[in-house]
Amino acid sequence: MRLTSLRLTNFRNYGKLDLSFNDGIHVFYGDNAQGKTNLLEAIFLCTCARSHRTGRDEELILHGENFYKSEVVFLTDRGLEEKVSFAYILPEALNSSRSSSKMAYNDIEVSNISEMIGLFHAVIFAPEDLQIVKGGPGGRRRFLDLLISQTSRLYFRALQRYS
Repeated sequence: MRLTSLRLTNFRNYGKLDLSFNDGIHVFYGDNAQGKTNLLEAIFLCTCARSHRTGRDEELILHGENFYKSEVVFLTDRGLEEKVSFAYILPEALNSSRSSSKMAYNDIEVSNISEMIGLFHAVIFAPEDLQIVKGGPGGRRRFLDLLISQTSRLYFRALQRYS
């Protein structure tokens, strides 16, 4: 499976971004604080239904906007395109007291995160993940829980009940 495109709207420092990826290795380079990690975060968000940097979706919204959307398209080993999108909308955009999160798989809304777990596998190793090695057992446990959850929906559901 390989990533073929990434589309962002109001995500972190990107107002609108469309990237296409051909076969091969891709390198993101640039000065600090230009959004390289934000690209990886957006991809990870769609594959794991969570950010690796924050648990607060509001922090992912471009300053001054009221929603974000991240969308990725993968090409499977069988040559099929699979699309995943994740969006978050602030309450004021909905004239509501509650925010809204929307996940979709191949343009069909998914109501439960557990339906997405295991469809796509992604591992991100960021500087803050050094705590897996340096820190206490809680960080290692959380890292392993995330990895195992990607391959086992049963494990993910048990973890949800336990937490």
